[in-house]
Amino acid sequence: PAHNQKINFGYPLLIFCLISFYSQFLFNDKRFIRKKFLFTLKEREKLLEDMENKITYLQSVISTLKDDSLLADEKLKALQEEVRLLWDASRKNNFELHVLESEAQDTEDRVEAVNLKVEKV
Repeated sequence: PAHNQKINFGYPLLIFCLISFYSQFLFNDKRFIRKKFLFTLKEREKLLEDMENKITYLQSVISTLKDDSLLADEKLKALQEEVRLLWDASRKNNFELHVLESEAQDTEDRVEAVNLKVEKV
């Protein structure tokens, strides 16, 4: 009978110790989970911030490329206009050269005709 009382007293103490241990375990587990959640939350906030920075950078690059593209388009149009003007000038020069060659040939023919007349006289 006395032995039974020790056992009966031991069970509540054992249960109390187990509950106490389990409570401490749960408390530590909650703290661990909370720390992990906060760490994960901070990691995600950092990741979002990094992504926002990358998006801002890429938008800046796109804007610069658009500006460069517009500038390149303007330069291309200016070069195309310059090429068109050069072709016009080339055609004009070619025509004038043809006229001069024709006039030179006419002059040469007249000089030759005059030389023939002079030789006959």
